[in-house]
Amino acid sequence: MVSEDDPGTFLGTASWYFHAPPPLQVADVGYSVHTDARGRGVASRSLRIIARWLTTAPDGPRVARVQLDHSVENPASCHVAANAGFAQEGVRAAFLPLRDPAAPDGVRRHDVCLHGLAPNA
Repeated sequence: MVSEDDPGTFLGTASWYFHAPPPLQVADVGYSVHTDARGRGVASRSLRIIARWLTTAPDGPRVARVQLDHSVENPASCHVAANAGFAQEGVRAAFLPLRDPAAPDGVRRHDVCLHGLAPNA
């Protein structure tokens, strides 16, 4: 992501990947926003654009579902997902391994909040 006002300004990244073959194809999306760009709607706008392209654009893959998950300890990501039109669907326990120097093996598994968008459901 780059700034519309200053194309040389890096705002963050947004991406997707597919983990099921057609016609079961589901797109997982993710995002990261630079600290200086947070709180300005950058991630939500990016997710809306990506989700629209993934699901309904004539030149897109037209998948039936787009989803994302985030640590339940990250309420800002929950806000981003909701603002982008993703419904909160539940929590996956101990799903996301993240580095944690205080954990015995240096990794702690986080519960994640699952959000989904299925525009044709």
